[in-house]
Amino acid sequence: MSVRPVILVDSREQRALKFSPAVETELVTLPVGDYSVKGYTDAIVVERKSLSDYVACCTHERERFEEQIQRLATFQHPALVIETDWATLSCGAYRSRAHPRSVTGTLLAMAHDFRLPTYLAGDAAGAAEVVERLLLRVARDGVAERAA
Repeated sequence: MSVRPVILVDSREQRALKFSPAVETELVTLPVGDYSVKGYTDAIVVERKSLSDYVACCTHERERFEEQIQRLATFQHPALVIETDWATLSCGAYRSRAHPRSVTGTLLAMAHDFRLPTYLAGDAAGAAEVVERLLLRVARDGVAERAA
């Protein structure tokens, strides 16, 4: 009988993602980010943003967002997962007056300037799949690394 991996969910996460039955979840207070995996909190962290959260981070919450990204960038395996797609961002199909080029430019700057892997996951279901697969891949690779 194999033990299922445990995805750690930050206790401040307002609408936690729903993961597959292949994993367990545990509510904890993470120092940075929204998700990690048990045994690897020092190596991997994922920040998840809804479309409206992300757009707010490009405008009036930008300073806080940049501080958050700087903390994420200190991890060996950081990631930003956004519940939207490029077309939505680039055409401004969101509730904000933020210019689409500013919103997409922020995404590109964060990915480039902080070398932060950034994934556009479409919606919450897509975000759950991306987060779960990222966390499990890092945990699997970490187990192999530690065994070597």
